[in-house]
Amino acid sequence: MITLSDGTKIELADTLHITTPRGVKMIGLPNGTPNSVHMQQARVVIAAAQSYSDSATSIRENNLLSAAQRDAHVKEKATGALTTIETSAKAIVGESDRLRMKANTMSPTAPYEKVGHWKPVIDLRMIDLLNAMDPVPKAAKIAMLIAEPLSDLDMADAIVRLPASLSNIGTENHSALVKAMLQRLKGDDYAALQRELQQSALARNAVRAAIDVVAEAMGSYGMTHAHAPVAMTIHREVKT
Repeated sequence: MITLSDGTKIELADTLHITTPRGVKMIGLPNGTPNSVHMQQARVVIAAAQSYSDSATSIRENNLLSAAQRDAHVKEKATGALTTIETSAKAIVGESDRLRMKANTMSPTAPYEKVGHWKPVIDLRMIDLLNAMDPVPKAAKIAMLIAEPLSDLDMADAIVRLPASLSNIGTENHSALVKAMLQRLKGDDYAALQRELQQSALARNAVRAAIDVVAEAMGSYGMTHAHAPVAMTIHREVKT
């Protein structure tokens, strides 16, 4: 168990637990976590942080070394740990970028270039029908489509395929309908994407924790900026 100066507790073992002073657990790496790129790199990061923390403690407790020698050895170990963390951070960023592109291109409907030339006209007519409804029936129709897109798949298709600004149902409802259609029509692919996104967030949290562990053992974040700039970018981006 490592307790940082701000009261955050980090337990690095087979499972990583980070508990903030507010009692919020940020991350966990349970046994049996899928062996994806994100999880592989998260384990590397965690192992590097744990190893460095143990080494730094051992060095600082070595009375055979002078204070200057202890500091030099701790910095040397920190350089190695930060190099490992930085390499993994770059891999995590690359995988996250790939995943983001995958998420952006996943759609429950076929684009216009892959459907008949008449489809845009039909979609616009469907939207006209929706917008011609009185507010209460229109709201009920949208709610029904979100609850079950297959209740009127032609209408749902039209709303999702056209730009959100044309559907006039609001960005929140539009996003909810896209999600509902993905779950209904591409359930397995969507579920797999959500698992990957969760693993991406978990891996980024692991990088943040590792940087905190190294900085705590070093006494500052000075070396982290110089030796692990990508990891430090993740550290700043991750919300606690």
